[in-house]
Amino acid sequence: RRATMLPCAAPLLRLSMPSAHTGPAMLGAARLSVKATELVVPPGGVQAYELPDALADPSADADAFYGVEREVYSKRTAKVFQPAKATTSSGKLVSTKWRVTFPAPERWTNALMGWTSTRDPVSNIALDFNSLEQATAYAEAMGCKYEVVKPKAYRVKPKSYSDNFVYRGPKLNKKPAP
Repeated sequence: RRATMLPCAAPLLRLSMPSAHTGPAMLGAARLSVKATELVVPPGGVQAYELPDALADPSADADAFYGVEREVYSKRTAKVFQPAKATTSSGKLVSTKWRVTFPAPERWTNALMGWTSTRDPVSNIALDFNSLEQATAYAEAMGCKYEVVKPKAYRVKPKSYSDNFVYRGPKLNKKPAP
């Protein structure tokens, strides 16, 4: 084992649960978001922790770290894409990230409640990365195939503010002559 220097209070993984009452049994339904930011050194400094070999060596078996067997990832195709911005927002910052998802192979609807369900623990995970290279490197490291969906080109139509007030008249429905 190696002693690895890690900051005390600067998480690299931010885990946002669907609700406050979600326990460890529902961890597969959590949305996992990887955020690569600067490491902030806490006021107390940096402490040394001994990490298991699976965490200290990135090429080691990742089953212990990720909590899901590698066969689950190797049998599926990941989808790598840039999420669209929210329709209620004018900012495009969220569309600069790249997201990796693992679509569920099968889903069914509960007859009593009408909820959509799946047995797949990985289908509800969405990982966000700063670049396409980071996202594809993660998929390759997990041993799964991936499909990259390129974003559509965004074109800005040049207009002036006065174009909002130009009267264009009613649209006429011209019928062709018989």
